[in-house]
Amino acid sequence: MDPEINHWENLDWDELTFAINMGQCILLLGPEASIEKESAEPDKNEVWRPSFEILANQLSRETISDIAQWNINPDDLRQVSQIYMHSKSHNSLKSKTRDFFLDPTRLNLTSDMHRQLAKLPLKLIITTTFDKMMVNALKEMGKSPQEDFFDVNGNAKELLQEGTINQPLIYQLYGSLDQINSLVITENQLLDFLYKVAGNNPPLPKNLLDKLQNRENSLLFLGFGFRQWYFRVLLHVLHIKDKVNPSFALEKIIDKSLDEISRTNLFIQNTNSKIQVFSTELKDFVATLTQKYFDKYPAPEGTAIESLSVRKPPSAFISYVREHERIALDLAEKLRNSQINPLIDRYELKSGDNWEKKLEHLITKEANYFIYLLSHDLVNQAETVAYEEKDLALQRQRRVKEGLRFFLPLKIDDCEIPVELQELHVESDLNKIIEAIKSDFESRKT
Repeated sequence: MDPEINHWENLDWDELTFAINMGQCILLLGPEASIEKESAEPDKNEVWRPSFEILANQLSRETISDIAQWNINPDDLRQVSQIYMHSKSHNSLKSKTRDFFLDPTRLNLTSDMHRQLAKLPLKLIITTTFDKMMVNALKEMGKSPQEDFFDVNGNAKELLQEGTINQPLIYQLYGSLDQINSLVITENQLLDFLYKVAGNNPPLPKNLLDKLQNRENSLLFLGFGFRQWYFRVLLHVLHIKDKVNPSFALEKIIDKSLDEISRTNLFIQNTNSKIQVFSTELKDFVATLTQKYFDKYPAPEGTAIESLSVRKPPSAFISYVREHERIALDLAEKLRNSQINPLIDRYELKSGDNWEKKLEHLITKEANYFIYLLSHDLVNQAETVAYEEKDLALQRQRRVKEGLRFFLPLKIDDCEIPVELQELHVESDLNKIIEAIKSDFESRKT
């Protein structure tokens, strides 16, 4: 390992935690910081990968011959999406990207690392990805994040709203799904972005640049991948140099990238940027950072950060028959908007999954609640997977402590109630189901 890499001093922690406490630290999240659990068999080890890599793999499978012909790395979204756009169309790429990140399960996604970061009093967070992981984590911590984005193809905003500790600003540098034409996905789009920003056409908001270029502010880069040439160019384009206080970059280092990291260090030194590059696991670094921060600057007793524990939102499995898929998807969206993670077969089952084992795992192990859509179409069917799902859920219901909920029948028409469910309260109002889940989940804290 390069001696200049992975060498943290107490002074580094002191400077970083002091900058955070003084409101002089800007968090920048790169693609390697947005990791999610990839689909795996329940009895196998979990695999965590960056969302951008998973999307790149999905796109590469649809253009596998072109990927092989040009010897493209199937994990490199910039190059894969470039090939995909030429093989299919630009609209097809935008549609695939939007559907990927707007998947109801992914929209609810966050991680313990993001939850730890959300505890810190950060006012400005800049991200180069399109996920909602940081937004979701901040909401869990009782904060109300503001969101804004840069549209390289649109009209420039002169100024941004100022973020606060309780209402931090999350700024999406490479565009937003809310404005699909703003997204910077392919390598050519990235080059166009760098060219336009360098020429101030359109310019980044003035107060954003002022904060990035402020000599007193420290920058914390997590998962940015400075071994990639375009992030080093981004540093140059943003004129991030001549800092009085240090900035920090955490990198995922593998042996074959050591030479590239050494060149990155040389680049940073030659541009007079006071950035120190360190190698460690991001989640381990963030856990240590939050511990050191609150050891030195304890949260006042009774504050939201002091009293909140890091806790995932409740999840609910939705069981339905195919005739009501649209109703189930609408229900999933309403649950998501109510901070309840919907688990639904259409999004949970991936190519290659053993669907019986996966559904059993979701119902008997992963889901906090089971919502059973009752209808004429269901009770009149002679055979359906929904019956198997119901039986698994009833078995688990018998293991749930008396007074707590798990099996939640929801009538969507005036059908008869099956005999085996007549001892359960059957609801026909989704809002009451949501209230029941939140009330029950809150009672489980004690």
